[in-house]
Amino acid sequence: MQVFIASPQDLGPWRARLPALPAPEGRRRESFLNGRALILAAATLAGQEVDLLGIGRAEGGKPHFTAPGAPGFNLSDSGELLALAFGQGEMGVDLEAVRERRFLSRLARYALTPGELSHFSGLGDGAAQLRFFIRQWTVRECLVKVSGAGLRDLRRVEVDLGQGTAAAPGVAAGQVRCLGLCGGLPEACLSAYVPPGGT
Repeated sequence: MQVFIASPQDLGPWRARLPALPAPEGRRRESFLNGRALILAAATLAGQEVDLLGIGRAEGGKPHFTAPGAPGFNLSDSGELLALAFGQGEMGVDLEAVRERRFLSRLARYALTPGELSHFSGLGDGAAQLRFFIRQWTVRECLVKVSGAGLRDLRRVEVDLGQGTAAAPGVAAGQVRCLGLCGGLPEACLSAYVPPGGT
């Protein structure tokens, strides 16, 4: 699996190469077209041909290539950046901007296990709590995307960032990487999940 990160501005040349696609209208249109452009760029860089018109949706709504033997992919769009996991097999990726969240404590109670919630509360500092929460949230999003189960039962996701593993109901324990992004990019947290046997 490879992970690609781009800003919408980076994708202009790739958008120009897109075939005519049935894109949604309104706010989702830009995200849709940028996502397809990032898939095209990743496939080209990986030396693979993909049919952008041959993307369907699985039962849980997860997009996938419908052609047999086609690569797997998963997209995340934070608004300022897009991330794409691309390769063989199932995978999940999530990218979240590290910015103040309204109702952070309520979100933490909804998403974190009792042990994680205790750690979160013990951090005391709002910035430290936010960073801890975002790391945990992005890992959960990765697994939710693999399972297609949606955002219910997030507290049932088992995360061990020290060991680099995570599992969820219906998703085998696999490798997870949680990376902070910095440099010229907006501060963000990127997590990627690879199931057992994936690379």
